[in-house]
Amino acid sequence: MRSFSLAEAFLSGLFFTAVHSKSVAHLPCDEEFLKYAATRESAPLRDRLDRVVRFTSQGAESGNDEPFKTFIETGKCYRDAIHHTTPFQRKDIEPGGRLTALYEINGDLSLRCVVLSAATLLKISQWINRESKETDVAMRCDKILQRALAGSPEFVVQRAMA
Repeated sequence: MRSFSLAEAFLSGLFFTAVHSKSVAHLPCDEEFLKYAATRESAPLRDRLDRVVRFTSQGAESGNDEPFKTFIETGKCYRDAIHHTTPFQRKDIEPGGRLTALYEINGDLSLRCVVLSAATLLKISQWINRESKETDVAMRCDKILQRALAGSPEFVVQRAMA
């Protein structure tokens, strides 16, 4: 589930850029976004993603839109299973839940998370770069998507992009 680490690093980079340059590419940051970027770097991924999506889409979309919603819903529990493995109950998980999730990870699920992660980064990158697919991040995400789509079972791709 390195795809989540990639997405988290990308968001952290956007927050860092915002704090130090007062903009994210061509988008000037307002004080509310700057304060969030400076103080909420460790906020839950769902919240950070929602904030970035709302800002970079200029309010047109949120973390509840696709592919962001499915990215979080599909992979977050597996990311937590890898990074915070415990057999004990937590506020959001039953006893043994994270271990069970860890054992559920397979190639199809991993590929689905890669597709969702790349689609998430590509969409944000395009907003930041005025719909351009010519940036390094956009080209790499597009290449990942093309490779994943070319070598994956169709049902996985359809479910990932739904």
